[in-house]
Amino acid sequence: MIAVVDMAGNRLYNSPAYQRVLGYTTEELQSTSSFQQIHPDDRPKILEAAREAKETGRGRRLEYRMRHKDGGWRYLESTASAVRNEKGEIVKLVIVNRDVTERKLTQIALQESEERQARLLQTVPITLYSMKVPRKKGMLWISENVERVTGYGAAQFMNHADFWLSKLHPDNLESVVMSDLELYTKGHVQREYRWLCADEKYHWFLDQSAVLRESNGAPKQINGSWLDVTERKMAAEALREAHEETERLFSSISSILIGLDESGVVTRWNASAEETFGITSAEIADRGLRDAGIDWLDCDVWERLQKARRAGGPNRIEELRFRDKHGHARSLALMVHPVCGDDEQRSGYLVLGSEITEQRLLEDQLRQAQKLEAIGQLAAGVAHEINTPTQYVGDNIHFLRESWGSLIPLLDQTRKLVSLSPTEEALSNWCEEMQQLVAAADLEYLCAEIPNAIQQSTEGVKRVAEIIRAMRDFSHPGNLQKAPENLNDAIQTTITVAQNEWKYLADVVADLDPDLPLVPCLAADFKQAMLNLILNASQAIGELPGAGRQNKGCISIRSRRDHGWAEIRVQDTGPGIPEEIRSKIFDPFFTTKEPGKGTGQGLAIVHAAIVKKHQGKVWFETEVGKGTTFIVRLPLEDPQNSA
Repeated sequence: MIAVVDMAGNRLYNSPAYQRVLGYTTEELQSTSSFQQIHPDDRPKILEAAREAKETGRGRRLEYRMRHKDGGWRYLESTASAVRNEKGEIVKLVIVNRDVTERKLTQIALQESEERQARLLQTVPITLYSMKVPRKKGMLWISENVERVTGYGAAQFMNHADFWLSKLHPDNLESVVMSDLELYTKGHVQREYRWLCADEKYHWFLDQSAVLRESNGAPKQINGSWLDVTERKMAAEALREAHEETERLFSSISSILIGLDESGVVTRWNASAEETFGITSAEIADRGLRDAGIDWLDCDVWERLQKARRAGGPNRIEELRFRDKHGHARSLALMVHPVCGDDEQRSGYLVLGSEITEQRLLEDQLRQAQKLEAIGQLAAGVAHEINTPTQYVGDNIHFLRESWGSLIPLLDQTRKLVSLSPTEEALSNWCEEMQQLVAAADLEYLCAEIPNAIQQSTEGVKRVAEIIRAMRDFSHPGNLQKAPENLNDAIQTTITVAQNEWKYLADVVADLDPDLPLVPCLAADFKQAMLNLILNASQAIGELPGAGRQNKGCISIRSRRDHGWAEIRVQDTGPGIPEEIRSKIFDPFFTTKEPGKGTGQGLAIVHAAIVKKHQGKVWFETEVGKGTTFIVRLPLEDPQNSA
């Protein structure tokens, strides 16, 4: 490539070869500065060379980088010649460039390789050596880093033929001699042995040796390398001990521990799992939980495990039931943990479990006890509710009995009319007596009141029947499994049972959606939750100054369908919840009531019943001075069935 530039560096001519080497056409380079495409780091030496050429008329050979049109850099080697005018002044420079990129890149790669090798030889932990044949004749050559590796200088190995053999551990000497026979036969061998270093400690070395032979095939020398693998051996030993300790630990864990690979095949099965399921680890090896012979009572075991696994982190399965070999139903609570390899890719998962059969029995007993406790707390109110209609039924029956005594003479007089002779005097006497009896009996009053008494008695008996039916429904233990329930009926039953708790403090307004579908739930737990919310609302209203018959609050209970949820709102006109205690509302045993007036379990039971047992949601909205609304949501489809 040839270029002609003026003394300011402007291009006056560019040969077509520039396009082939740098991609620029002659038109693109014409009248441009020759410095534009030169690498910034190379411009100073170009300027210095141009100055020298101007002063001396001689150019020097330069190597620099020039930008290719595609943005890359090419290495050029150039020489410059001066062009003078008639006065002998230098006015132009003719520059001849040669593309030396390939040569330069090769030099750079070679230089980098040599530098890497130099650094490698300085830091590499491998010691290279050549030994005579047989080994007992000593070393031919050994790399200088042997001193850093063993503590002994290379001269000690070179000057003493038996130096290397003398430092071998006695227990390894025989195996090394025997492996030499294999070395001469196969031509190469790899072995590990202990060797006494300058620190007076035996180090483990990995020795890889190969035989260099004469042209006739006879062994000429042994070339090899040493690598101190003491740390690796110690780590391997520590790993082996840790593995044994882990196995002992897993075997001693009282909880069930099951390892599964990504396809669900059992990879670990500890002693507790063997005892719980009655299946040994050998019997379940290479089998999945689905085909392990376990009599699962829940048909969606694998689906629930898969759902927990897909959650990405530790995920709890509240309960899985199975039947043991004795035919007894048992329950497990499981925690599924993903297991990741060194590359952070999931390699399986670990299932930790514990048997909760007795816990479930105790929970059922506790739930019934809590329900009976609630019923006991409501007993006085229910008795009062029953007593009121019973009392006016009794009063009406007493009134009817007394009224009947007044009507008997009238009936007798009526029968007497039948037996009289139809004379005017007899009829006159009968009428006179009849008028006296009617006056005495106050017949007009009886005709008006007796139907009212009968109607009131009928209503009273109906009211008693409603209360008794509500109490029966509320105290019924319900299903142990979720079943479709009419939430509106359950809410209405609970309102009736709790009536004596709220009727003196508030009016209850029930706005229940008649189109609300049946919802899968545990009816007893739902009613218990509703009772606690209604009692909580009533007690909140009772905290207001002047609360009572003359200043009643309002409890609004509303049910609606909201997409895939059944939503129930229990709203009160109480004082609201102070901000400082809102985060503790659902905590067990938290209460703002005086000692002896509250256990702090009411809202905790609500949370457990709705969230844990139904996979629902419960939260509240409150405003101090205006009241609180508790919102309960139950899924319209059982999450366990749709998993």
